[in-house]
Amino acid sequence: MSQTTTSRLLEPELPGAWIVNRQHIWQMNLLDANKLASFSHDRGLAYFNENDVIHLWQLGLVKADLIKSRRKLRLVGLVDRGTDLYGNHIYSDERQLPKRQARWDNAVKTLKPLQEGVELLFHPFRYYVVYGINRLIELLASSMQIFLQEYYPRLLEYSLRAFNNFSRSDNFKTSINMWNDVASLAIVTEPCFYERIFHSIHATLSNIPNLDNWETQLRQEIAEYWEQHVQKLYQRIGKDRIEEIRQDLCVATQMLDSN
Repeated sequence: MSQTTTSRLLEPELPGAWIVNRQHIWQMNLLDANKLASFSHDRGLAYFNENDVIHLWQLGLVKADLIKSRRKLRLVGLVDRGTDLYGNHIYSDERQLPKRQARWDNAVKTLKPLQEGVELLFHPFRYYVVYGINRLIELLASSMQIFLQEYYPRLLEYSLRAFNNFSRSDNFKTSINMWNDVASLAIVTEPCFYERIFHSIHATLSNIPNLDNWETQLRQEIAEYWEQHVQKLYQRIGKDRIEEIRQDLCVATQMLDSN
Protein backbone atom coordinates (compact mmCIF):
# COMPACT_ATOMS: atom_id res chain seq x y z
CA MET A 1 0.00 0.00 0.00
CA SER A 2 1.29 3.44 -0.92
CA GLN A 3 2.29 5.92 1.73
CA THR A 4 -0.23 8.57 2.68
CA THR A 5 0.83 12.06 1.67
CA THR A 6 0.97 14.71 4.33
CA SER A 7 -1.90 16.61 2.73
CA ARG A 8 -4.32 13.70 2.39
CA LEU A 9 -5.91 11.70 5.14
CA LEU A 10 -5.74 8.24 3.59
CA GLU A 11 -4.63 6.46 0.46
CA PRO A 12 -6.57 7.17 -2.77
CA GLU A 13 -7.37 3.46 -3.27
CA LEU A 14 -9.58 3.54 -0.19
CA PRO A 15 -12.29 2.59 0.37
CA GLY A 16 -12.67 0.80 -2.99
CA ALA A 17 -9.71 -1.55 -2.63
CA TRP A 18 -11.00 -2.81 0.72
CA ILE A 19 -14.68 -2.96 -0.23
CA VAL A 20 -14.07 -5.05 -3.34
CA ASN A 21 -12.36 -7.78 -1.28
CA ARG A 22 -14.90 -7.95 1.55
CA GLN A 23 -18.02 -6.22 0.29
CA HIS A 24 -20.30 -8.60 2.21
CA ILE A 25 -19.15 -7.30 5.62
CA TRP A 26 -20.41 -3.76 4.92
CA GLN A 27 -23.75 -3.27 6.61
CA MET A 28 -25.08 -0.43 4.47
CA ASN A 29 -25.86 -1.06 0.80
CA LEU A 30 -24.09 0.96 -1.86
CA LEU A 31 -26.30 3.40 -3.77
CA ASP A 32 -26.31 4.19 -7.46
CA ALA A 33 -26.34 7.83 -8.58
CA ASN A 34 -30.14 8.05 -8.61
CA LYS A 35 -30.47 6.58 -5.12
CA LEU A 36 -27.76 8.84 -3.70
CA ALA A 37 -29.62 11.83 -5.14
CA SER A 38 -32.87 10.67 -3.51
CA PHE A 39 -31.08 9.82 -0.25
CA SER A 40 -29.65 13.35 -0.14
CA HIS A 41 -32.91 15.06 -1.03
CA ASP A 42 -34.83 13.06 1.56
CA ARG A 43 -32.44 14.44 4.19
CA GLY A 44 -33.08 18.07 3.39
CA LEU A 45 -30.60 18.91 0.64
CA ALA A 46 -31.41 20.67 -2.61
CA TYR A 47 -33.03 18.65 -5.35
CA PHE A 48 -30.12 16.74 -6.87
CA ASN A 49 -31.12 14.28 -9.58
CA GLU A 50 -29.26 11.31 -11.04
CA ASN A 51 -27.49 13.39 -13.69
CA ASP A 52 -26.42 15.93 -11.08
CA VAL A 53 -24.67 13.24 -9.05
CA ILE A 54 -23.04 11.82 -12.19
CA HIS A 55 -21.82 15.31 -13.10
CA LEU A 56 -20.42 15.86 -9.60
CA TRP A 57 -18.51 12.59 -9.99
CA GLN A 58 -17.27 13.44 -13.50
CA LEU A 59 -15.99 16.78 -12.23
CA GLY A 60 -14.07 14.94 -9.50
CA LEU A 61 -16.04 16.56 -6.69
CA VAL A 62 -17.63 13.37 -5.32
CA LYS A 63 -15.63 10.15 -5.09
CA ALA A 64 -17.33 6.88 -6.03
CA ASP A 65 -16.79 3.94 -3.70
CA LEU A 66 -16.96 1.33 -6.44
CA ILE A 67 -17.51 1.49 -10.19
CA LYS A 68 -18.97 -1.34 -12.25
CA SER A 69 -18.80 -1.55 -16.02
CA ARG A 70 -19.85 -4.11 -18.58
CA ARG A 71 -16.82 -3.14 -20.65
CA LYS A 72 -13.25 -2.33 -19.69
CA LEU A 73 -12.67 1.32 -18.86
CA ARG A 74 -9.57 3.36 -19.56
CA LEU A 75 -10.06 6.47 -17.49
CA VAL A 76 -7.23 8.11 -15.59
CA GLY A 77 -7.53 7.35 -11.88
CA LEU A 78 -9.79 4.30 -12.17
CA VAL A 79 -7.93 1.17 -11.06
CA ASP A 80 -9.02 -2.27 -12.26
CA ARG A 81 -9.99 -4.54 -9.35
CA GLY A 82 -11.06 -7.60 -11.34
CA THR A 83 -14.55 -8.82 -12.21
CA ASP A 84 -17.60 -9.81 -10.19
CA LEU A 85 -19.68 -13.00 -10.45
CA TYR A 86 -21.61 -11.51 -13.37
CA GLY A 87 -18.54 -10.59 -15.40
CA ASN A 88 -18.73 -6.86 -14.65
CA HIS A 89 -15.40 -5.07 -14.41
CA ILE A 90 -14.87 -3.50 -10.98
CA TYR A 91 -12.84 -0.33 -10.42
CA SER A 92 -11.76 1.72 -7.44
CA ASP A 93 -11.94 5.49 -7.84
CA GLU A 94 -8.42 6.82 -7.22
CA ARG A 95 -8.68 10.09 -9.14
CA GLN A 96 -7.05 13.23 -7.80
CA LEU A 97 -8.89 16.53 -8.02
CA PRO A 98 -6.69 18.89 -10.07
CA LYS A 99 -6.80 22.63 -9.73
CA ARG A 100 -8.81 23.77 -12.74
CA GLN A 101 -7.22 26.32 -15.02
CA ALA A 102 -10.64 27.23 -16.37
CA ARG A 103 -13.47 28.53 -14.21
CA TRP A 104 -16.12 26.25 -12.80
CA ASP A 105 -19.08 28.33 -13.92
CA ASN A 106 -19.69 26.34 -17.15
CA ALA A 107 -17.83 23.16 -16.21
CA VAL A 108 -20.78 20.87 -16.97
CA LYS A 109 -20.68 21.94 -20.63
CA THR A 110 -17.37 20.10 -21.03
CA LEU A 111 -18.76 16.76 -19.86
CA LYS A 112 -19.78 13.86 -22.09
CA PRO A 113 -22.58 11.42 -21.23
CA LEU A 114 -21.49 8.59 -18.97
CA GLN A 115 -20.54 5.54 -21.01
CA GLU A 116 -23.38 3.04 -21.35
CA GLY A 117 -23.10 0.11 -18.97
CA VAL A 118 -21.16 2.06 -16.32
CA GLU A 119 -22.63 2.13 -12.81
CA LEU A 120 -21.31 4.46 -10.13
CA LEU A 121 -21.80 3.16 -6.59
CA PHE A 122 -21.68 5.30 -3.46
CA HIS A 123 -21.79 4.42 0.21
CA PRO A 124 -24.58 6.40 1.96
CA PHE A 125 -21.89 8.21 4.00
CA ARG A 126 -20.86 9.94 0.74
CA TYR A 127 -23.88 12.10 1.55
CA TYR A 128 -21.45 14.10 3.71
CA VAL A 129 -19.68 15.30 0.56
CA VAL A 130 -22.94 16.16 -1.21
CA TYR A 131 -23.97 18.05 1.94
CA GLY A 132 -20.80 20.14 1.81
CA ILE A 133 -21.26 20.89 -1.88
CA ASN A 134 -24.90 21.74 -1.28
CA ARG A 135 -23.92 24.34 1.32
CA LEU A 136 -21.31 25.72 -1.05
CA ILE A 137 -23.66 26.24 -4.00
CA GLU A 138 -26.98 27.07 -2.37
CA LEU A 139 -28.48 30.49 -3.04
CA LEU A 140 -28.75 32.28 0.27
CA ALA A 141 -32.05 34.05 -0.27
CA SER A 142 -35.17 34.08 1.84
CA SER A 143 -38.25 32.55 0.27
CA MET A 144 -40.04 35.83 1.09
CA GLN A 145 -37.72 37.51 -1.43
CA ILE A 146 -40.27 36.46 -4.05
CA PHE A 147 -42.37 39.41 -2.85
CA LEU A 148 -39.48 41.85 -3.38
CA GLN A 149 -37.98 40.60 -6.62
CA GLU A 150 -35.98 43.70 -7.54
CA TYR A 151 -33.18 42.47 -5.26
CA TYR A 152 -33.01 38.96 -6.70
CA PRO A 153 -30.50 39.80 -9.48
CA ARG A 154 -28.21 41.39 -6.90
CA LEU A 155 -28.41 38.34 -4.65
CA LEU A 156 -27.71 36.02 -7.58
CA GLU A 157 -24.76 38.13 -8.71
CA TYR A 158 -23.31 38.10 -5.18
CA SER A 159 -23.70 34.32 -4.87
CA LEU A 160 -22.08 33.65 -8.24
CA ARG A 161 -19.18 35.97 -7.49
CA ALA A 162 -18.60 34.38 -4.08
CA PHE A 163 -18.62 30.86 -5.59
CA ASN A 164 -16.32 31.79 -8.47
CA ASN A 165 -13.82 33.42 -6.11
CA PHE A 166 -13.84 30.51 -3.66
CA SER A 167 -13.65 27.85 -6.39
CA ARG A 168 -10.46 29.44 -7.78
CA SER A 169 -8.75 29.33 -4.38
CA ASP A 170 -6.61 26.56 -2.89
CA ASN A 171 -9.17 26.31 -0.08
CA PHE A 172 -11.74 24.95 -2.56
CA LYS A 173 -9.61 21.94 -3.50
CA THR A 174 -8.62 21.43 0.14
CA SER A 175 -12.27 21.41 1.22
CA ILE A 176 -13.36 18.95 -1.48
CA ASN A 177 -10.48 16.60 -0.67
CA MET A 178 -11.17 16.83 3.06
CA TRP A 179 -14.88 16.06 2.69
CA ASN A 180 -14.15 13.03 0.53
CA ASP A 181 -11.37 11.80 2.81
CA VAL A 182 -13.50 12.12 5.94
CA ALA A 183 -16.32 10.24 4.20
CA SER A 184 -13.85 7.55 3.08
CA LEU A 185 -12.52 7.13 6.61
CA ALA A 186 -16.06 6.73 7.95
CA ILE A 187 -16.87 4.25 5.18
CA VAL A 188 -13.89 1.98 5.83
CA THR A 189 -14.80 2.05 9.53
CA GLU A 190 -18.52 1.36 9.06
CA PRO A 191 -18.49 -2.48 9.35
CA CYS A 192 -16.57 -2.30 12.62
CA PHE A 193 -19.04 -0.12 14.53
CA TYR A 194 -22.39 -0.62 12.81
CA GLU A 195 -23.64 -3.30 15.20
CA ARG A 196 -22.50 -1.33 18.25
CA ILE A 197 -24.48 1.71 17.09
CA PHE A 198 -27.58 0.13 15.53
CA HIS A 199 -27.73 -3.11 17.56
CA SER A 200 -28.17 -5.29 14.49
CA ILE A 201 -26.07 -7.15 11.96
CA HIS A 202 -26.92 -8.62 8.59
CA ALA A 203 -25.28 -10.28 5.62
CA THR A 204 -26.01 -11.60 2.16
CA LEU A 205 -26.45 -15.25 3.00
CA SER A 206 -25.04 -16.39 -0.35
CA ASN A 207 -21.66 -15.23 0.95
CA ILE A 208 -21.89 -17.27 4.15
CA PRO A 209 -20.67 -20.90 3.86
CA ASN A 210 -22.39 -22.11 7.05
CA LEU A 211 -25.86 -20.74 7.77
CA ASP A 212 -25.97 -22.26 11.26
CA ASN A 213 -23.54 -19.74 12.74
CA TRP A 214 -23.36 -16.99 10.10
CA GLU A 215 -23.43 -14.20 12.70
CA THR A 216 -20.36 -15.61 14.45
CA GLN A 217 -18.59 -15.98 11.11
CA LEU A 218 -19.42 -12.44 10.08
CA ARG A 219 -18.32 -10.95 13.40
CA GLN A 220 -15.05 -12.87 13.11
CA GLU A 221 -14.46 -11.51 9.60
CA ILE A 222 -15.19 -7.98 10.77
CA ALA A 223 -12.81 -8.39 13.71
CA GLU A 224 -10.06 -9.63 11.37
CA TYR A 225 -10.71 -6.72 9.02
CA TRP A 226 -10.39 -4.28 11.92
CA GLU A 227 -7.11 -5.79 13.12
CA GLN A 228 -5.55 -6.17 9.69
CA HIS A 229 -6.61 -2.87 8.16
CA VAL A 230 -8.69 -0.28 10.00
CA GLN A 231 -6.88 -0.27 13.33
CA LYS A 232 -3.54 0.12 11.56
CA LEU A 233 -4.97 2.96 9.48
CA TYR A 234 -6.05 4.88 12.58
CA GLN A 235 -2.68 4.25 14.21
CA ARG A 236 -0.94 5.57 11.11
CA ILE A 237 -3.13 8.68 11.03
CA GLY A 238 -2.56 9.33 14.73
CA LYS A 239 -4.52 11.27 17.34
CA ASP A 240 -2.86 14.57 16.42
CA ARG A 241 -3.91 14.26 12.79
CA ILE A 242 -7.47 13.33 13.79
CA GLU A 243 -7.62 16.45 15.96
CA GLU A 244 -6.19 18.49 13.09
CA ILE A 245 -8.95 17.12 10.84
CA ARG A 246 -11.57 18.17 13.37
CA GLN A 247 -10.17 21.69 13.42
CA ASP A 248 -9.94 21.80 9.61
CA LEU A 249 -13.60 20.83 9.37
CA CYS A 250 -14.53 23.66 11.72
CA VAL A 251 -12.57 26.11 9.58
CA ALA A 252 -14.11 24.76 6.37
CA THR A 253 -17.59 25.14 7.86
CA GLN A 254 -16.85 28.75 8.80
CA MET A 255 -15.61 29.42 5.25
CA LEU A 256 -18.82 28.04 3.81
CA ASP A 257 -20.90 30.15 6.17
CA SER A 258 -19.00 33.30 5.16
CA ASN A 259 -19.20 32.75 1.39
